[in-house]
Amino acid sequence: MFTHGTTSGSLLFNLIRLSPIATPLILGAVQYETDVQRSQAAVGRLLVLAAIVLVWSMAESALMLWHRAKQSRSGPSGGYGFVTLLLGVVLLGLLSILRARSSQSLFLLTLAMLSVRGMSRAGWEQGRLRVAFGGAVVGGTLLTLLSLFAFSPDPNWQRLVFSISIGCAVTSIEAAWFGGTVSANRQPRWFLPLYRIVLFAGPVIVATMALAGQLPIQYSAVYLLVPLAARIASRLSQRGTNLTSCYRGAAGVYLGFVGIMLACVGYLNAR
Repeated sequence: MFTHGTTSGSLLFNLIRLSPIATPLILGAVQYETDVQRSQAAVGRLLVLAAIVLVWSMAESALMLWHRAKQSRSGPSGGYGFVTLLLGVVLLGLLSILRARSSQSLFLLTLAMLSVRGMSRAGWEQGRLRVAFGGAVVGGTLLTLLSLFAFSPDPNWQRLVFSISIGCAVTSIEAAWFGGTVSANRQPRWFLPLYRIVLFAGPVIVATMALAGQLPIQYSAVYLLVPLAARIASRLSQRGTNLTSCYRGAAGVYLGFVGIMLACVGYLNAR
């Protein structure tokens, strides 16, 4: 059902790219916030941030369609250009709302996150794999950090490491989604080994943090996903380079990763 190229698969992919916004839910930050006024302000910032990322993603897609139509000259490109311009106006409005509700550092970090995600999307489309891969990891990490900073601006290394785990997990989906755009003979040697790293990184990092006492021990349950990730990596080795065929399995690992952590939050709150 949720396969690459289908409408449902495309919807799932875009939801996964947006999903780091929900990190405060995964860590229970919403439930732990006892000040009602502060909690409402944080949720408001989070919703505005989600709207910004959603509109930015739509603008990215419209811009890519405009660029393709202009390059191929297969049809009028003015419609795509108008949609991109309209989305840009909406984005500016949302950014002004975020600026009024957040600190300057949070606002600048948001601009950096959007820029990196845009670079990554362009990198996938143009076959610049270093830019695409690096931008996907950094963009996912920054988006996760921003969602946490919406509730509390206090930086610490645990947040950064957890954010990297989410960034790597989302990158495993992006690489599988866009992997078909790069032919086998153009893939550099580092591409597949790095993909295997980001595929395992999310569950391994979070489970290790749990075992080290930096997260509740229940979060170590994400280790259960390692065998599934190993099956995907093994299939990838056999097939050589067809990352697109791994999209469904990688999406399953990611959804299981998030689902287990949400179950941990529910269990901890029910105790």
